[in-house]
Amino acid sequence: KGLAIDRQLARLRPDDPVVFYNLACSHSLLRQMDEAFDAIRTAIALGYDDFTYMEQDQDLKNLFRDSRFREYLSDLKNRRASVQQHGA
Repeated sequence: KGLAIDRQLARLRPDDPVVFYNLACSHSLLRQMDEAFDAIRTAIALGYDDFTYMEQDQDLKNLFRDSRFREYLSDLKNRRASVQQHGA
């Protein structure tokens, strides 16, 4: 039921990073890793950047078991650190 609501919200608010973050959580809880990965990438592309919270969110624990996601998140953090280090 929650997934249906999150999908509807994503259609209604296609530019809201929190909506896509929640959609990723729903997919992760249901072990729908491809969909969870796509939704979290969309959330981040739209501006979601609370990586500290994300890493502690139990709703995403299944997604964190996915090597694609761990690699993606590591790359994001490295790029973010590089940008901060170079002052850009």
